Amino acid sequence: QFVPPTVDTVEDRDEESQQYFPTKIERIQTQLDRFETMEYKELYTPSNSVSNSYRRSSEEVHRDIEEAVSKCRSEKEFVRQLYAEIESERESLISKWKEEFEAERQDDENDNEDSSFAKVIRSFGKSVLNDLLSKLMDFLARLEVFISNLPLTIGAVGLAWVTMGVVWFKFMEETLDSCKPVHFNSPQCLFPEFPGCFQCETDNWIYKTVLFFHFFCDCVAGTMIVMFCLKCFLAWRVVLDELRNPTTSTPLGVVCMAIIILAFWFYYMVLIKYRSSPDPSWFPNTTGLGYAAIKTWLYFPWTGKFLMSFAVTFLFGTFFLSLIQVSKNKKIPAQVCWIQMSAPSITLYALTIMGQPSPKREVVLESSSEIMRYFQNVHQHLYLPVQHFMFCLAVMGMASAVCALWLRWDVVRSKRFGPAHVAFCFPTLSHANAIQAYRGAIDSFSTIPEHSVLKIVLFSYWMTVLVVGTVVTIAMSLKFFYHLKEWTEVDVSDEQEPPALDQTEVVARDLVVAMDQYTARNHHRVNRSQFVNPAVLQANEAGTLVRVQRGAENGRNAFVRTRKVTALGFEPTMAWSEFSEERAALLDWVARNAPHTRQRTMSVPSTLMSELLQGPNHPVDVYGAVGHQRSHTDDLASWGGAL
Repeated sequence: QFVPPTVDTVEDRDEESQQYFPTKIERIQTQLDRFETMEYKELYTPSNSVSNSYRRSSEEVHRDIEEAVSKCRSEKEFVRQLYAEIESERESLISKWKEEFEAERQDDENDNEDSSFAKVIRSFGKSVLNDLLSKLMDFLARLEVFISNLPLTIGAVGLAWVTMGVVWFKFMEETLDSCKPVHFNSPQCLFPEFPGCFQCETDNWIYKTVLFFHFFCDCVAGTMIVMFCLKCFLAWRVVLDELRNPTTSTPLGVVCMAIIILAFWFYYMVLIKYRSSPDPSWFPNTTGLGYAAIKTWLYFPWTGKFLMSFAVTFLFGTFFLSLIQVSKNKKIPAQVCWIQMSAPSITLYALTIMGQPSPKREVVLESSSEIMRYFQNVHQHLYLPVQHFMFCLAVMGMASAVCALWLRWDVVRSKRFGPAHVAFCFPTLSHANAIQAYRGAIDSFSTIPEHSVLKIVLFSYWMTVLVVGTVVTIAMSLKFFYHLKEWTEVDVSDEQEPPALDQTEVVARDLVVAMDQYTARNHHRVNRSQFVNPAVLQANEAGTLVRVQRGAENGRNAFVRTRKVTALGFEPTMAWSEFSEERAALLDWVARNAPHTRQRTMSVPSTLMSELLQGPNHPVDVYGAVGHQRSHTDDLASWGGAL
């Protein structure tokens, strides 16, 4: 059974039929040619039918010949009929193929005429889909770069907003007559947030408005934290790189306050690795644990008190040294100095834990008025003085920050706006929160009259700080969000990649160890405040890692180091001329005061040396030649000359 192959045209089908039939047709044609040209003698020879001893008659031979000829003719006729049938079958197939081809062509023409609009729609949809896919991929690539290159100070923006929402909500609860103070463990406490808890009428429109603002601030802060977490997931190499330097790792403490191991890692870097003096940039990673203590205490009281003890310890270990450092070192930027007020403020806020009774003790207090009086008396004589002292430290921190900003105002104005400027937001609102906590302690345990001058002044000071902090936070945040696109899309194509952190001059020259050794031997003659912190110089020399958009690497890695950033943590990026000048000054100082070590030497008493060189009547100074007095340097060249 013949099945024609699938072809497109009639001519192609004809060629296919010629390829199908040739074997059979050629065989038949060969037989026909043989029948036409063959001779009868080929059909019969005497050797085939006659023996030597027997001769057939002519009639028998003639009859045999006629039979053979008739047989050949019948076979030839059969072959011709078969050939005719095959030819007719071939012609019928070709005609059938022509009809099918014509029908298909006609159907295609009809389809083209009927579905021209559909084809236009399909082609348009396909182009639009491809365009949408390309735009989506480009958007995802840009979003990846945007999130990966977000400045870590975005966590400071989130902390400022959530603090602003809490302070204004507590302000509303204090001022509304429909709100009554209750204990934290009371079922009437709707929002267990420090400082203080209140039972309010939720139908009041002022309450609803402030509550909406509180939730809005929480949403803004939550968005900042989500973006920070996405950065840690998409650009974990960048985060780990910034953790290697105390300058760039400072903003991480604003978000990761509850991670105690981060505080100890920060202390390891600043005390052991870089041997820096305490300054305000330490506080987000140390005393910032006070915020974590407050939230943890609500669910795990002893864990919260443990974190609070850490915050208090870090405060008294670093705050006073930081005050001295800010007053002496004019090279600390104003943004970092402003964080000074956050340390005592956060610690004072965390100490409000001690003013709240535990759930078991609260039941006892409510059952006995005598125990309640004892509780009040203990807090008046122990807790309240501690709050007074912490408030004085908070005011000292505020005064130090304002004075530092005043002295550095010209430098602040000369620098362009950068991510480091959000350092002015969260310390201000943290200070307002601390004042509110202090007012709550006075109202609860102090005997000061309600409308006394002290309370009026304290309320005015609190409102001033709160309003100024709110205005500064909103203005800085809007400007921060406006510049995010500029800060995240960094063009590094025309920049030579800076060295890694472990390949900078600070590491190569071992500046940290050199300064530390010389300071240890000559602490009374060394003023380290005249130099920029080596950790800051290292961060400015190495820059930071940024994510390059996919497809635009241009032979580089996905993450590239660059100095084209406006801030390194809370430190504004130094101009190249300023950085070169400060680094040269530090290198020159270290070169002139390099530490000297003795290798394979032997100590010789001065009397023995004098007898060896000049005799017993000519004394020789141990540090120099005959009659030479020791200079005010540690250069031992004269001692070598004497030897």
